[in-house]
Amino acid sequence: MPDLLRLDREPGQDRQRAALRDAVREWTGQALGLDDTATVVVTELACGEPGCPPLEVVIAVFAPHSPRRQCHIHCGLTELDETRVRGAWERNPSCGEHTHD
Repeated sequence: MPDLLRLDREPGQDRQRAALRDAVREWTGQALGLDDTATVVVTELACGEPGCPPLEVVIAVFAPHSPRRQCHIHCGLTELDETRVRGAWERNPSCGEHTHD
């Protein structure tokens, strides 16, 4: 399982991941029709629990006067593309719940 907190990443890898997070924020904003007052947080998480995918991307949307929306996409950040992000929000604008036992 990848160690997401490693400090010995390849040069440029952090810039690439930042660019991917920026793209996911943009795609989410477009899919949900968000304005500049909304905050979109993109996080890649590792999970070691049985039955859970090894990596997932969590997208949380915080907008004034609106409930928080959260989306879990079961893959790593580098596997995401615009179609997958938009599709997740289009299938379910709240993107459902993700719970562990």
